[in-house]
Amino acid sequence: MEASLITHRSQLRSLSDVILDRQRESLALLSEKTFSVTEVSNALGVHRSTLRGWLHTGLVRSSRTGRRGRLRIPQSELERLLRGEGQP
Repeated sequence: MEASLITHRSQLRSLSDVILDRQRESLALLSEKTFSVTEVSNALGVHRSTLRGWLHTGLVRSSRTGRRGRLRIPQSELERLLRGEGQP
């Protein structure tokens, strides 16, 4: 019983670490300039649907803002893509 309780506690700690990391990343994304899907797709020379596919699969980071939850891509992510790092 005690061993399963210890395992459960360590799993909870791991889960809380993941949640905290995601919150920190979200806060970092909110603190920098962001661009719309259209702006980024134009800068990269790809169709909006292509960029949305990359966003959906996690190849490009984004956050949702406002009541409608519009996708915004942080400047650091746009710069990474323009440099060709991790280009989908």
